[in-house]
Formats: sequence, structure tokens, C-alpha cells
Amino acid sequence: MARDVEEVALPILQHSQVLDDKDLLELINHTQDVSRYLAISRRERVSLTLSDTLLAKNSEEIISSLVANNGAEISQDGFAKIIELYPHNDRMMQALGDRAHVPAAIIEKMMDKVSASLVARLKEKYKLAGKTIDVEIDMIRESETLKLVQITHAQEDVDNLVSQMQASNRLTPSLILSALCQGNFCFFETSLAQLSGIPVSSARALINDRGQLGFRAIYNKSGLKDSMFSAIRILLNAVRDLDTNNIKPGSPGYADRIVERISQYAEGERVENLPYLIALVHQAAL
Repeated sequence: MARDVEEVALPILQHSQVLDDKDLLELINHTQDVSRYLAISRRERVSLTLSDTLLAKNSEEIISSLVANNGAEISQDGFAKIIELYPHNDRMMQALGDRAHVPAAIIEKMMDKVSASLVARLKEKYKLAGKTIDVEIDMIRESETLKLVQITHAQEDVDNLVSQMQASNRLTPSLILSALCQGNFCFFETSLAQLSGIPVSSARALINDRGQLGFRAIYNKSGLKDSMFSAIRILLNAVRDLDTNNIKPGSPGYADRIVERISQYAEGERVENLPYLIALVHQAAL
């Protein structure tokens, strides 16, 4: 029946629970009929194997159908391919963003692609100087990425997000520091590990070395500016102090408490870039 005329085959392909992946893959590989691909893409559950096979057809219609189906599993590579192929398909990008489970790295990649297209449209529409609008868009993009960082907790997701951001030159010092200002040790540790080319476990041990030599070693290896070291060391101690006292990120007055601790640690010391760091703490709290 699944090989019969469309009127018979399409409901079977979409709804029959008797057909397993092996059956469906065989059917996909022995037809060029897009309507049959579409029926399979709309099944209640579409496995990664089926999804990857359908994505390989490179049909915008089929891919749109898969993205709109929350029962269709899509791999991280599959998501990345979709964003690379169709960044300007607003409906598809909206559907992708609305899916129940999208890896953080994919959301960040999507935001970057969509933001890039927005830059082009704004430049053309308002005839704005490229540098001016680029600065504004970069600020918005970093702010949105920071929100994404806040809700990404699983180490694997953080690893993927940081790796992707580093590969696309978006793992900026201000973003790394802003995450630490928000009490996000995981993102801070993973970022320094990635920049230093060492495992996260090793980076964590060096950062948490109370003798400060470990933190100095990984900081130097990460390539972050030496002029920021003293200020960041004080910030790290301040955030660690709040954590020890069970004052959690997001709690009322969290940013003010960090600034208080920073001021206490910096008292009597000449700390380069301290005003910038305090401003970053307040900005990250917005």
C-alpha cells in the first residue's frame, strides 16, 4: 500500500505505525516523488536517520516540513545545515526557533545569521555608515547571546556553544567577563579552557587554585589582555565569595553585592581597568 498511488500511499506513509525505519528508508531510496518524502517528514516521529536522509534531498519544501514537525529529530549538524542554506527564510527560521529542543549553539548560530541579514537591510534602507550600525548590532547580538548563556547549563551544551563562538570569532573578552559578572562559572571556565586549548577539568583546577599561580598560568595562556588580569582576579574572588555565602546569581541586588566585594578587595590597591569592570557588572545585570 505504501507503494500504491498517492491517494492510497500518502496516508499510509504519514500515519502507519507498521512501517519501521528500514521500510521507510527503502521507500525513500526508490522514489523521486516529493509528495512521499513530505508524507514521511510529517510522521508523528521521524528518527535522526530518516531526518538526515530527507535533509540530504536539499529540498526547501521538505526541510520546512521537517522543521515544523516537533516529532522530527534533527541532529546538530542538520540544524547547522538548515541555517547555512536558508538564513533568509523567515518562516523557517521562526519555526526552528519555536521548536521544543534546540541546542544552544544552534540558537546562537541562528541569531548570528539573522542579525547579519538585518545589518545588510538596515544599511541599505537608512544609508547608515557601516561602522555605526555594526557597533549597535554587535552590542545587541552580545546582549542576546548573554541571555542564551544564562539558560545554558549542561556542560555538553556549554562546550558546543563556546566552541562555535570561538570558531566564528564571537567569543569576546567582554562576553566572557559578563558571564562571570552574572556568576556563570561554567561558561567562564569553559571559555578559558577553549582559548587555552586544555580540557575543562584542567582549566577548572587552575582557575580554582587558591594560590593564584594556577589562575595566572591559564589566564596568560588564554590570550586575554594582561592589563585586565588584576581586575578579573578580583572579580573572580568576589563572585566566588558570594557563591560560598550561598548568594546565588539572579538574586535581588546580586550585581550590587559583587560591586561591594570588588571595592573591598581593591581597597588600597591600584587596579587597572576597575571602573570598566564595575560598569560591566551593572551592564550584565540588565
